[in-house]
Amino acid sequence: MVGFSSPLLRRQILSLGDAYGGPRFWFELLREDRNPRNVWRALLYVGCVAAPGPEPFIRAALLHNDSRVRAMACFACGCFQDEASAEKLRELCVDSSPRVRVHARGALSKIVRYEDVPRSHLDCSPADGALVLISDDSVRQQDAVASALMPLGLCIARAIDAGKTQEMARALKPALIVTDNQKFGDNTSGLQATEIISRDPDLNETTILMFSADPLDGVFLWHGGDCFVHKTRWGLGVLREIARAYLN
Repeated sequence: MVGFSSPLLRRQILSLGDAYGGPRFWFELLREDRNPRNVWRALLYVGCVAAPGPEPFIRAALLHNDSRVRAMACFACGCFQDEASAEKLRELCVDSSPRVRVHARGALSKIVRYEDVPRSHLDCSPADGALVLISDDSVRQQDAVASALMPLGLCIARAIDAGKTQEMARALKPALIVTDNQKFGDNTSGLQATEIISRDPDLNETTILMFSADPLDGVFLWHGGDCFVHKTRWGLGVLREIARAYLN
């Protein structure tokens, strides 16, 4: 599963979820009609716990109208290796939402042979010409990220602080935002900007990736982000492949 295999990520998710009340609290959320934000967090937590029992509720969430709920339901089905969800996951591999497609493919690859997983969506826009907004307070890092993503045929926009990122996201409706975390220009973090953007109904389908040296894998996802990539020697190549996955 793209960007979701880190043990650190799972430890952070479980720690965050336990602070709210632990497994019983989150398992109950799957059994009630709650705010979608609470439901997808519950699915993320329950998937990391991977304790048996909630599979029927997870399968029902695959039909939810919120794309983050559907995506996290796919993630949980993959964690449970739930064979009963295979056909629905196959359908979601060509969902209109990039985050759902990515997680459906990742989950299905844990249940069926990898070569039997649909790899593309005929009705989605190709990566060529898609707009990516790079948010980083270092121009040097902006250049590095832009250079890594340009082979995908993307159009590039740039923002140097969180406030400008939010402003440009609302104005430009990018397909993808790549953000760092620490932003000294307006003393607002990438985590805070992600939380605000992910709650904006007009930006609900915008994919948000974080490219940072800060160990925030699970915290970023908990705030509404889609995938965390560590700034390492190979990080830019990983970022490019993850962007490609979300744009196709």
